[in-house]
Amino acid sequence: MSFTDIVLAAGARTPFGDFGKSLRDVPLCGLGVHVVKASLARAGLAGAQVDHFVFGNTAPVDHDGLFVSRKIALLAGLRKTARRSASCAPAAPARRPSSARAADHERPQRDRHRRRRQNYSRVPYLARQVRWGAQRGPFEFVDGLDYIYRCPFTKELMGDTAENMTARFGYTREAMDAWGLMSQQRAGAAMHSGFLARQIAPIDVP
Repeated sequence: MSFTDIVLAAGARTPFGDFGKSLRDVPLCGLGVHVVKASLARAGLAGAQVDHFVFGNTAPVDHDGLFVSRKIALLAGLRKTARRSASCAPAAPARRPSSARAADHERPQRDRHRRRRQNYSRVPYLARQVRWGAQRGPFEFVDGLDYIYRCPFTKELMGDTAENMTARFGYTREAMDAWGLMSQQRAGAAMHSGFLARQIAPIDVP
């Protein structure tokens, strides 16, 4: 099978949610199952017809985070024998911002269904001293988002990395403004035409 044999049969996405707002109490697994079922329904496929499933995720935010691809697959009705994989941050720390693209390129010749999702509102704070006992005095809670937003080598934030790339490749403010305007215009057109709404599978929130 070649790339020319691959078609996009259907797709769905959850609504957008602001950080700490409407979707913060929805488990990542719940979001994944929701969009997988919606995508299958739109494609007219049963879960048993799927032979390969890829779920890209940048952070294990819940208790099932390290196994979320398998849990989503099973709860969405896929076969127990269907192949599945996850492009998760612990396995590929340098690819965190690119997990969606990694999911899209993971064995495309075999894919019947792909999905990626993240819910950063559920990333916890970490208390590293607690397991073995803080002896005295204050101890630090580490924001788990720092593990996602910082380069694992230099500890720079992603925004600092963007500044470095700008200097290295000579991007100009004018070029970035033009690109940003084009992106906003496309987003506006997608919203006003109803194209974006047709992609969204509405979800009930607590």
